[in-house]
Amino acid sequence: MTTATLPTARALLDGAADDLLLPLADWAAVLPGRRRNSNMSKKALLRWHIAGVRGHRLPTRRIGHRHLVLGRDLRKFLAAIAPDAARPAPRPSARAAVRVQQRRAALARRAAAEALR
Repeated sequence: MTTATLPTARALLDGAADDLLLPLADWAAVLPGRRRNSNMSKKALLRWHIAGVRGHRLPTRRIGHRHLVLGRDLRKFLAAIAPDAARPAPRPSARAAVRVQQRRAALARRAAAEALR
């Protein structure tokens, strides 16, 4: 498919592209990448299908050697992995909390040593 006939990211989010069945590479060309003026990597989309993100996997249909994704499925997947403002952020693990306390204590010791100089 040529880029002239690809849907826009806005059409994907609005649901206008729900019934489009496109290869991962075409959807990657639509989604924004991490850097300015770049596109999403098709390997990232394949990774979302194989390993998933935060317990959610991108559903695909395999036809021949190609993974195809419905716009509806991609939109639902993106909504599922997006941070939810109503849901509180997960609490850090006990190990992470201990590391934070150790860093704070080290900074306090360092500040005290600097004050004595």
